Amino acid sequence: MTSRRWTRLEVRNTGVRGRSYPRQDPCNGGKCRGPRYAHSTHSDLGEYFACHVANQGSPESTWHEVCSTCPPRSQKWDVGLLNHSDTKFALRPTGAEADLVLPRSWLRDACRCPECVDPHSGQKNFATAQVPSSHKIREAVKTPGGALRIVWEADFQGEQDHVSEYPAESVQGWLHEPFSHENSIRNPQGVPELWDAKKLAERKPFYSYESFMQGGDEFRTALDTLRLYGLFFLQGVPQEETAVEGIAGKIGLIQESFYGRTWDVRSKPKAENVAYTSSFLGLHQDLLYMRNPPKLQLLHCLENSTQGGEALFSDGARAGASLKHISSTSWQILSEKPTTYRYDKGGYEFMNDRTTVTSDRREIFWSPPFQKPEQHLRMSNNGNSRHQAWHHALQLMQRLIEKPEHVFEYRYQPGDCVIFDNLRLLHGRKQFDSAAGARWLKGTYVDQDSYFNTLYQAAKAREPEKPKTGVHDAARQYAMQWKKDKKPVPRKIGDTKVGETEKPLAGESAQYVPS
Repeated sequence: MTSRRWTRLEVRNTGVRGRSYPRQDPCNGGKCRGPRYAHSTHSDLGEYFACHVANQGSPESTWHEVCSTCPPRSQKWDVGLLNHSDTKFALRPTGAEADLVLPRSWLRDACRCPECVDPHSGQKNFATAQVPSSHKIREAVKTPGGALRIVWEADFQGEQDHVSEYPAESVQGWLHEPFSHENSIRNPQGVPELWDAKKLAERKPFYSYESFMQGGDEFRTALDTLRLYGLFFLQGVPQEETAVEGIAGKIGLIQESFYGRTWDVRSKPKAENVAYTSSFLGLHQDLLYMRNPPKLQLLHCLENSTQGGEALFSDGARAGASLKHISSTSWQILSEKPTTYRYDKGGYEFMNDRTTVTSDRREIFWSPPFQKPEQHLRMSNNGNSRHQAWHHALQLMQRLIEKPEHVFEYRYQPGDCVIFDNLRLLHGRKQFDSAAGARWLKGTYVDQDSYFNTLYQAAKAREPEKPKTGVHDAARQYAMQWKKDKKPVPRKIGDTKVGETEKPLAGESAQYVPS
């Protein structure tokens, strides 16, 4: 039986432009039809391969060439074994400068045949540690359909040969965008669209409850809005307490908390949460004192006849990204020194530390109502300076979050339901008069993993919408506008200035009500 083993050519002859090439011209006058012995008409020879044909122990060598001036082949890669090693395997993309070298142990471990992966459960039938580091290959060929077919000699799962076939799309993924498919499963959110109040209003993030629940185009458009902007609104939701659970179920799995599977947002005396009062509720995120805060929050308006109480939303991703352009020092401080969040009511005690900004351009952690009153402090001159720098950075961050042009304001109507990203957006509420009417919201949370799965499945049905402006460009535009609106003053670590004029912006004097 004849088997072909490919390896990169070790050339010895000096050719044009100081490059090495073989005496034979397999291009056959520029037509690249296979190994031929013809005089080369090319002035610039391309990449070469040596095809080692083993026939019952009698090897026969011919040359294969892919030249740069010939039309591209329909097959974009070839097989190449590194014959000097039983631990490596090589693929060569057409026209590439180097081989794609894979460990044979990795390649054998990646087999998805029914003997290796249970076709019913989808689980592997062996452990990675069982795969030998070196493994002889009897045959490696590219099938007509573009798949890679390998015959492993005396496989570790028995003394017999084992056949692995890797689909064409998998091989192309290795060659071009390794593991991009897996990355889209891990985090299918993509690039966010940074927004201010005007930009979000232009998006018109309002959708029909009935169309959304049908799971068609409007459902996927709403998911695009949630993925890009971090929130959307449903209108015409039935006035039923269980309706919010049905909406959550379309997006993912409900994440229960100590508040329950669902919870009511109503004002009441001696409330265990500031949200359950009629007071002003500053922009914040929920449950940051827990290790696994929910990804999404849903609030369904069942009744709203009060005066005031408008909902407030601000894009934390925009605030964090623009802060990096306005003051990289402040961003660095907030990315290193954590804030401690704590909850201690009704027999529940939770505490967690989180930096305000992270390397994730979507995430921000900001919840002043639930900050621990005594933040960590090194009681020394150096500790005092570090705390002052952190405090000033927080002040700048708060201004970016609460700038009136950055805050989207909306008055809930009965039948509205807002769905928003709790790890990106800040939400709050204006004060309202509970004596002048009633305000009742039904809320629940959705966990991150199930939400990501919904996004991934939706992307299979329709290409996800892309942002109009990249994060860097959008953040730079917001930063330029900020500097245009303000007159920055220099700030040194430890002084009383905050990097901006000391005069507070409108709305900045609002005080958070302690939890």
